[in-house]
Amino acid sequence: MKLKPNIFLVFILVLILSFRLYLAFSTPYFDSDQAYFNVRVIEEVISTKTPFSFDQLSYGGREIISPQLFHYIIALFHFIPNFMKIIPEIFITSLAVIAYLIAKKITKDPLASMITAVLVSFSPALLSNTVNQVSVYALAIPIIYLMLYLLMELKNNYTIHIIVVLSFLLPMLHPISFFFAFSLLFFMILLISESVKIEKLAKEVILFSFFLIALINFIIFKKAFLSYGLGTIWQNIPPQLLAEHFTSPSILNSLYLIGIIPLILGSLGIFYGLFRQKDKNIILLTSPILSIILLLLLKMIDLPTGLLFLSINLALISSISISKVIHFISITKAHKLKDLFIAGGIFLIIAIVVIPSFFSISRPITPFEINNLEYIKQNSPEDIAVLAPLSQGNTVAYFTERKNVADSNFILAKNPEQRLKDIKLAYTTISESKALEIFHKYNVKYLFISREAQKTYGVKRPIYLENENCFKQAKSTVYEIKC
Repeated sequence: MKLKPNIFLVFILVLILSFRLYLAFSTPYFDSDQAYFNVRVIEEVISTKTPFSFDQLSYGGREIISPQLFHYIIALFHFIPNFMKIIPEIFITSLAVIAYLIAKKITKDPLASMITAVLVSFSPALLSNTVNQVSVYALAIPIIYLMLYLLMELKNNYTIHIIVVLSFLLPMLHPISFFFAFSLLFFMILLISESVKIEKLAKEVILFSFFLIALINFIIFKKAFLSYGLGTIWQNIPPQLLAEHFTSPSILNSLYLIGIIPLILGSLGIFYGLFRQKDKNIILLTSPILSIILLLLLKMIDLPTGLLFLSINLALISSISISKVIHFISITKAHKLKDLFIAGGIFLIIAIVVIPSFFSISRPITPFEINNLEYIKQNSPEDIAVLAPLSQGNTVAYFTERKNVADSNFILAKNPEQRLKDIKLAYTTISESKALEIFHKYNVKYLFISREAQKTYGVKRPIYLENENCFKQAKSTVYEIKC
């Protein structure tokens, strides 16, 4: 088969982008609660041209500490219709090109590299964390892997300058830059342990990037570090949520999100690259995997993020195994059926990786529930609060334009532990007086009983709502507190 890499790569990019846009435009809304916080920040940047430093709706009003370069970049495209759906999908689609370049660097095989690009792009973990979510990962992830590729191609001053610029920009996008810096240190430790020589230039670039990323993060989160110290790593998450947030990964969930093919082929690639070749590029791709495993065990990185980077790195290293399989077919008597084997392999990838990707996309809130929230916006004073599950706090703030009691942005939040207890009590208590005490405490005038609330607290509707003199069912999922 005469391969034309550029044409095939363009076809793959169009396929990936079309797939992602199809999923994104299958609903007029976004598929994560955090997306609505990012939307509010972008809208604030567009209207005021200044950073979003104080959120009047979160926790009744609080200071915001968050890198916002991503939001400024997205805001630049506000003249494009549906830009918040389109631009992030374009950014994350670029990962396919970077994956192709990395795979080609370590295998010298264009076909294996293109199959690898498909494996990476259709990872269920990647899709579940980025599709239709206005996620900062849409830009941060391509930058991280572009930096890894540039470290493999560290040959001239031009490459060094790009790495330095990206090292400056990455921490201004997302604190996941801490993980990248940690992985670089792990890379150097692995090289020393494997007695692999590292060039002086590469060592200097890695150390400079590490300290630059660490410095900028400390500057951005200075107030948080002064308030919580090293506890900033745990983002001021309430103790009752820590076990859930940093939970140990279940085997079935991990296999589903990572994918059985990347896991098997990636593991074989690691074995071959580390113990047979001792290839620096394989060690560079392996270091994030070992870093993630260590951080998960120490509960210093949340499970979805850990599985996300595990899936990408294992898929990239799978290129070695894929290349070996293609080479083996070429030198056997089955070489005449090479095209058939490759087509079958691609079909297998589609069946095992791509199809499950459809099911990795969740719809956390229904259009019907959003319509109920918009009722609150149209029929309530601006200074009231709405009580909703923590996992929908940002969504409620966006659609009602009213204060929430709590949301998932915990850094510098007001008493998140107590607020979380009060939210749970408001949904589960049988005492009307206790519920009213909580509502008055936070100036709550509406209670939102969504599917998420029912699932989280195991209650279809609190008993005290039967008192129609005090509680009015304004909409099917919205109750007004009248006393």
